[in-house]
Amino acid sequence: MPAGALLDLTALGGDDEWLYYGDTITDGNYFVPDFKIRFNAAFSGGGTRSVELDDVEITKVTPCSVANLDGIAPVNFEDYAILADDWWLTGSGLEGDIDANDVVNPADLDWFVNYWLSDCSLP
Repeated sequence: MPAGALLDLTALGGDDEWLYYGDTITDGNYFVPDFKIRFNAAFSGGGTRSVELDDVEITKVTPCSVANLDGIAPVNFEDYAILADDWWLTGSGLEGDIDANDVVNPADLDWFVNYWLSDCSLP
């Protein structure tokens, strides 16, 4: 999502319902040690209501670590086998979905080959 963008969660559910939202941020504007996240609630009918936020997790993920699918350095054929097993599958939680867009396709392979034989444990 671009910096300063608004996200409408209406499509994810109705009022009085817990909604899950996840995002992978690749915009370099957020890669600063003191970044901030702001939540505003706007309602189509006007007025204000309380909005509650729970269970927030922010995790730093490096591109190399994402390509290292088995978690063992270096990125190699073991990782490629995981990617190949998920090839053209769609859905959430696929191990081979390196770019986290819910489909394993050539974009994931492109990301993967950029880190071929890299030791992702190095900074």
